[in-house]
Amino acid sequence: MRENLLLKEKEKEVVGQPSCNLFKISDFATWNDGYAGTSRHHSEDNDIPEIVNQLTLARRYRVINIVGEGAFSKTVCAEDIYRNRSLVAIKIMISKYNRVGFEECKKLRYLNLHDVYGNSHISKLLNTFFFDKHFCLVFEYYRGGVPKISYMVNEQLRLQIIRKIACQFLIALIYIKHMAVIHGDLKLENILFVTENSHNLRIIDFGNAIGLDDVKYYMESFEIQSLLYRAPEVLLGLPFGYEIDMWSFGCIICEIWIGCPIFQSDTKIGIIKEMEQLNAKNFAWYSTRIDNGLKDWPTGSNENTLQSIRIRKLSKTLNTNDMDFIKFIDEISNYNSSKRLTPTEALCHRFFAPLFPFGLFYTNHAIDSLLKTSMR
Repeated sequence: MRENLLLKEKEKEVVGQPSCNLFKISDFATWNDGYAGTSRHHSEDNDIPEIVNQLTLARRYRVINIVGEGAFSKTVCAEDIYRNRSLVAIKIMISKYNRVGFEECKKLRYLNLHDVYGNSHISKLLNTFFFDKHFCLVFEYYRGGVPKISYMVNEQLRLQIIRKIACQFLIALIYIKHMAVIHGDLKLENILFVTENSHNLRIIDFGNAIGLDDVKYYMESFEIQSLLYRAPEVLLGLPFGYEIDMWSFGCIICEIWIGCPIFQSDTKIGIIKEMEQLNAKNFAWYSTRIDNGLKDWPTGSNENTLQSIRIRKLSKTLNTNDMDFIKFIDEISNYNSSKRLTPTEALCHRFFAPLFPFGLFYTNHAIDSLLKTSMR
């Protein structure tokens, strides 16, 4: 009874708010609700009625076609009759999971409201309404699809493209962290280009987003994040925070670069073995824990040896000899989350020097001091 009352309160709160702006779904991206397990999962609880073309929702949105289906919802492309028939994506929640839609709406309105300059590269909510008993969220429609880089171009051009993608991605992560939110399900499918002929991107799907204060509620299951992008601390059942989004960021950048996920398995044990193969000694040290946390990390020449091994293996895996790029990925993919680069530190990395050479003008110590000063 209490849960039903809370849901009714949320419905009043969400539907009663004025509409604002959110995101676009791609023709080529499958919407899967940020499901923490395998993607393209079809729920047995799906009670969404058949959606046919030309069906008009909320007396405003005329359905064109279905563009995705997941564990909690179905997404359609529609034209907005009231706005010159501009295309929108409408996420129709399975009624049992309306609360998931309420939470996504709540997080997005919070993020959108404070994005006063509109340059956070985060999807923006356009509208919400009820279709029968199903909560619906309306987003912009992105035509560009998931980020891809053609192997037909030379490596220097590919590096320049990956820099632009990573830069926008990091700006979004800086903003999300500043707003005390963890996305919790970053993966390639949730990063979309705005148009087909640009590298301007948006981060979508905040259905699994959580506030930092909510982390304690996930400490028992540790099922947050899609498996291929799941951070080591989540896999191993350790306390986690904003750093898990940076791990996923590193996995996505690698996947865009090499054309396939850097870690591939259907099980947690399989993913851990993949991590061990890429860097067995480092990960073995990380996964050996004492009751109060991690053992002391290796120092001195031993640490340098481990780094040298990591660099060689990353160079082979990424199929490149560009040391700035390799070290960038290495520092983002640190198994020790306390040593993993933050979004702001990553943006100051030497890898981005061709875009803005912060890393050339400051030492790491100077950058750290600058960041600490700016956050006071």
